Amino acid sequence: MRPGGALDLAVGGFAKFYWVAGDVADRFGGRQSSSDFRNDIEVHVGVQGRDAGTGIVDGAVVESDAETNKNPEADETHVCLRDGVGDVQFGDDDGIAEDFAIGAHEVAVATGGLDGEGGIENKDTIYLKASDNDSTKIKYKSPTLAGFQLGGSYTPSPASEGANLAVTDAGALEDVIEGALQWTGTFGEVGLQAGVVCAHAREDSGNDSYRGVYVGGKLTAFGIAFAGGWGTEDSPLTGDRRFANVGASASLGPIALSVNYGKAYDADAAEPEALILGADVGVLPGLAFGLEVSFFDQGRPGDREEERVLALTSLRLAFRGRPPGRAQGRRLPRSSRSAPLSWAPKMKIAAET
Repeated sequence: MRPGGALDLAVGGFAKFYWVAGDVADRFGGRQSSSDFRNDIEVHVGVQGRDAGTGIVDGAVVESDAETNKNPEADETHVCLRDGVGDVQFGDDDGIAEDFAIGAHEVAVATGGLDGEGGIENKDTIYLKASDNDSTKIKYKSPTLAGFQLGGSYTPSPASEGANLAVTDAGALEDVIEGALQWTGTFGEVGLQAGVVCAHAREDSGNDSYRGVYVGGKLTAFGIAFAGGWGTEDSPLTGDRRFANVGASASLGPIALSVNYGKAYDADAAEPEALILGADVGVLPGLAFGLEVSFFDQGRPGDREEERVLALTSLRLAFRGRPPGRAQGRRLPRSSRSAPLSWAPKMKIAAET
């Protein structure tokens, strides 16, 4: 491939229809109706090429929101490079501590339990807050060696993304450095995974620092999976807190079932808690139907402690196109062939089916 030469192109994305009902206003903190429909549409475009001389893979991914109540806008965008020493990504995406976090959400079905969508989610019980953003950053993932993989990322300002430039003394974090280590092993029918992630940052208007650590693990065997994690954060902006999660899932023929539980505690601010039950079934190629019920408490300071209930019904269609050339039955030269966008985690559309 010559500099500026042609790249493989792939188009993917998803279209999701939700019916959310129950204590919707308590979940979102407004005056929302107790029952309504929602849409979640994204179109993903990716390009990828391989240099025949060096073997280096380069590419880019653009994820665009396509809901009718929004102006067309990109959600996450980045440029990527990959060779034998790992993957490097430049652009707007989640932090490496979120990418590597292992927990209950890893075994959840339907939209994802604690890491779900449509209002069912409770991400404060699974992710470090400094990592849960799509700000502009540089990320690195090492190759996997003996089951171990390393990762790191640097974000100058979590409050800045796209073409924005960060401002100083805004009462926000800056210089967020994240690290991650993960191990994966298989022993017959048993799969094990364990990892630790951490993040450090400083407040832009003072000398206080943010520190966060999260550890998690997962076990899979004979169609059953268990996962969980625990984290701690000390933040000059939102205060200190601890959080934990645990989950399990099982497959019964075409039906998959899961349970997620997460809770924050010893917190200076909110202490959310949620128990989420989920069920999922494949309907047609690329199409899945799911039902999730969350028994939750937002744990906001001053609120009366009372369990709320939210139900989410989802119909989710995932799609992914083939790169030009393959669609007409022609094989691309070996020097430029590779699984389109398989190295970009957000483009694994097939996981939705």
